[in-house]
Amino acid sequence: MNALPLAVQLYTVRNQVALDWVGALKRIAQIGYAGVELWFRDWIDVAPLKREVEAAGLVVVGAHFPFPRMREGMPDIARYMQTLGCADVAVPAIRPQPTSSDAWKRAVDEVADVADRCAELGLRLSYHCHFDEFDGRVDGAEAFEYIFSTLGADRVKLELDTFFAAARGKDVTALLRRFAGRVPLLHVKDWAAGTEDDPADTVVGEGVIDWPAVFAEARPAGVEWYIVEQTTDPDDAPACIARSYDYLKTLLSEVET
Repeated sequence: MNALPLAVQLYTVRNQVALDWVGALKRIAQIGYAGVELWFRDWIDVAPLKREVEAAGLVVVGAHFPFPRMREGMPDIARYMQTLGCADVAVPAIRPQPTSSDAWKRAVDEVADVADRCAELGLRLSYHCHFDEFDGRVDGAEAFEYIFSTLGADRVKLELDTFFAAARGKDVTALLRRFAGRVPLLHVKDWAAGTEDDPADTVVGEGVIDWPAVFAEARPAGVEWYIVEQTTDPDDAPACIARSYDYLKTLLSEVET
């Protein structure tokens, strides 16, 4: 049994993408990653993007479009993603203001509308969690719970971010079991030791998350791609994702094969 494939969320290498996005893709492929999840500050025309992704030997595994663009322009997003041969898009964040129950409910209604448009256009929509969903409250319950109970698994998948969940006291393995069949894309992000008061992420394998336990649950939960993401050390991101890759290849060869 082969280990599940590894991808990089391009936000991790945002500084390199801003300077030389083609070179950033080539470096990701040289390290050994098989795919990329798209994020751009300024989105690139799809034709050259497709050409350079393929030239690097990578595949697009998903994309984080700004939520306002998703609300207003799903047909254009669908054409963009279809050109790239990928049906996965994720809501990166909604962050309602003010953070009241009513504001969260309105925001989730907007996600539901986007989900329905995605279904009509042949796209699979996931929701990527941050701290906001665990900190926010809807009628006294976690916004996270409200989102995923209101939006059924047939409409919205969970793009679970291991760091954000773990740093809010959640058992990542328990979440994978609970949402089995609903987590096609897993954000693999480690939690730096000693940052309990002000959580920060770090290179995978250099933090405190129990990765063997996570990966033991991931495949049974239906995970299709492991997506490495790191928000810290953006100037040193190529070296960071290389260290993450080396750790993951070694660990996954032991856990999954």
